[in-house]
Amino acid sequence: MATGVVWEIMKFVGDVLFGTTMQYGLSDTVADLFWNLVGASIAAVVGQRYLKPYKNKLS
Repeated sequence: MATGVVWEIMKFVGDVLFGTTMQYGLSDTVADLFWNLVGASIAAVVGQRYLKPYKNKLS
């Protein structure tokens, strides 16, 4: 999630400072952050299930 937020900030700064057209509006930013959340949630669930058998070994 943090990487996605940093990327959105970099796109905004690039548009402001260099006149690029990387930002397509608020809906683009919200959609990007939504899909970042979906990906992070999937990674958290998969990671938790993967590490569950190692619970006693890791503590």
